[in-house]
Amino acid sequence: MARRKRTLEKAEEIRREAALDPLRDFEGNAAEYFVARSALWLRENIKYVLVFLGVAGASLIALIAYRIWHETYENKSLEAFENLMREPIMERGSGAELLAAQKLDDYAKQFTGDNAQRRALVYRIDFLAQKEKYAEAGDAAAQLADLVDEPELQAFFLLKAGYYFEQDGKYAPAESSFGRAYAALPDEGALKTLALFGQGRALYSMGRKEDGVKAIQTVLEKTATTVGSQDIRLSALAFLLQRRAP
Repeated sequence: MARRKRTLEKAEEIRREAALDPLRDFEGNAAEYFVARSALWLRENIKYVLVFLGVAGASLIALIAYRIWHETYENKSLEAFENLMREPIMERGSGAELLAAQKLDDYAKQFTGDNAQRRALVYRIDFLAQKEKYAEAGDAAAQLADLVDEPELQAFFLLKAGYYFEQDGKYAPAESSFGRAYAALPDEGALKTLALFGQGRALYSMGRKEDGVKAIQTVLEKTATTVGSQDIRLSALAFLLQRRAP
């Protein structure tokens, strides 16, 4: 009895679903039926479809607007930089290097995009170094290293930072910069050897003589397989001999 009741209830449910299906008497092939079914679903859910399209459209408009703004901003920052570099004080050897460095700093504060920062820092490093503002030049070089992606280029600016800090007697940031340069380079080579030698010098000058000597001895143990490596090893040997001389 119970089974018959369930059967009747299921039959009634199927009958009601069929009655509610506008396509129950549809005549056509499978592709035509799919198109008709899709149109029916769209009509029944048009409110949700319109909401989705509205959100998607707003997002697309915002993306396009951002790209237009970004291109305009980038063009504006590039034009401002080109105008700045045309000023007489921005010429190398003008004697106004500190003022030129300040103007570049002002430019970087006005245009904060990565490209603008890189443009300003490349020239600012040189102007500061010309006036022997080595610590500031080191800071600028370290900042620039953080704004480039290529390991070799990053290491190059970190090496510059290390040398400038070393010249100013700032051995802790020099050691950090040389160490970061060494870590940034994936392959053994002259730049990696230079970084290790610089790190050893900085450690020695910081009073960590044992660590410094150990790093420099590692430089001496490296096989000179790249251009310039032999000269670096000779310099490292001279450094140790000078400090161990009575």
